Amino acid sequence: MAGEHMAENDIVKSEFVDSSTKPTIAKVSMLYGENLEPAYVRALRSHLVHNKRFNYAMFVLTEDVVGGFWNKPIYLLSLIIQELSKPSTERLRWLMWVDADVILLNPSIPLEIFLPPIDLAEPIHFLGGRDHNGLNTGTFFLKVSAWSVHTLNKALRMPIYHPEIDLGKSFDQDAMSRVLSEDYGFEELAQGGEHAEKTPTARTKRLTNLTRPFLLQPREWYNTYEFSHGYEGGDAQKGHLLVHFPGLEEQRREHMDKWLDELARNQPAWDVPFDKSVYVELIPKYWGLVRESRKLVQTANETLAELDPHSEQYVRLREATDLCESPLTNTSYAIDPGEDLLATMQQGYQV
Repeated sequence: MAGEHMAENDIVKSEFVDSSTKPTIAKVSMLYGENLEPAYVRALRSHLVHNKRFNYAMFVLTEDVVGGFWNKPIYLLSLIIQELSKPSTERLRWLMWVDADVILLNPSIPLEIFLPPIDLAEPIHFLGGRDHNGLNTGTFFLKVSAWSVHTLNKALRMPIYHPEIDLGKSFDQDAMSRVLSEDYGFEELAQGGEHAEKTPTARTKRLTNLTRPFLLQPREWYNTYEFSHGYEGGDAQKGHLLVHFPGLEEQRREHMDKWLDELARNQPAWDVPFDKSVYVELIPKYWGLVRESRKLVQTANETLAELDPHSEQYVRLREATDLCESPLTNTSYAIDPGEDLLATMQQGYQV
């Protein structure tokens, strides 16, 4: 099947954004070349109804700037710098990266539900999810901030200053994983997940969830995978936001076409209101967990400052603090962060 050529305006159309209201969130992707895979074009166009409904901007890189995966961080960096050069009242607040093989299923789910509430907004600049290989950057949120400029710059510099590091096949993803791991003391983000090699930098640095600038959320919320055996998000009644097709290789096009044809025939069935979706209970539960976790960690830090670091009480409280932070930095790829986790953390503080 022959590919098709697509100009940027075929995807990014001004009429899909309400010009009277400044967007605060933009989706970002890339798709370039003379003969584009039609499934990718259709996938990007699947976002347009969602964008119009919630007034999201969308930017798609349609030229190969530096070659391959490095185009992703470079394009994101250029957009963030462009936004930061504007007055603060005119800037976008967040960017959501979506790979070209991400299909929007449910245009009734606002992206804002995944972003930190006002009382939890600081110091968060990055939201994403992990799978069995570690961080997956097929979809993630990045705040328009100086922190994001610094982090993207550091990821881009990695092959220059550390040519000895094998960044693997998805080198931009692994570079971002390593930056977050080495800068912020969370080695499990690196490729290999919880079995990743623990770097000396990661072992010696210690940031609590009061100061760490990223959160890992349940990946299935907005990076829901299609596997060779089926969709992990279940049926249409659950109202998942999207479907992503990582790792399918030669089967990817077949699976994407299946989903795109399903939406063409039956899109209203997948358009599930937020209050009837799987998110309506899980999102408040998650942010409640974050909120309570922060309170527990703050209390623990005050107590730890007064204890002997060699005492049994200190050790037990430090272990409880680690447990308290685990849902925020080591969230599994399951959609639910866990029914009993908070109770377990609270029990750990009974020292």
